[in-house]
Amino acid sequence: VASFNAGQIAADAMEAFFGDKLSPPPPPPSQRDLKQEERWKPTLTELARYAGRYFSQELETFYVVSLKDSSLVAYHRGLGDIFLIPGTKEGQFQGNQFALQSVQFAASGSILEMLASNGRVRNLRFRIVNKENEF
Repeated sequence: VASFNAGQIAADAMEAFFGDKLSPPPPPPSQRDLKQEERWKPTLTELARYAGRYFSQELETFYVVSLKDSSLVAYHRGLGDIFLIPGTKEGQFQGNQFALQSVQFAASGSILEMLASNGRVRNLRFRIVNKENEF
């Protein structure tokens, strides 16, 4: 009984009855074959547009977004620095910590807002409260 393999028996039966009608499975795509979208490459001026202090009413917490060593960084007093890596579209970033896995900046009228997502939450809204880089 320990050597009984139902999956292998089914595969053998399928091959015996339909083997001449089946085509071999396609080879898995290599990394070179997969078309990857090109990342957005913002200038320092473009990154500086997102700097400011953002507040979520739902979480009652702040993130301070600023430039640090030519990278965009979101600072939270309990989490520290979260580096925001540009995504494939303008205003889209990926964070290096679970709290901010995905960030999208958007203009809603004249108010800039940050939409944060992670494994549990999608598009949690943080509104900019000032354009200062003060903690």
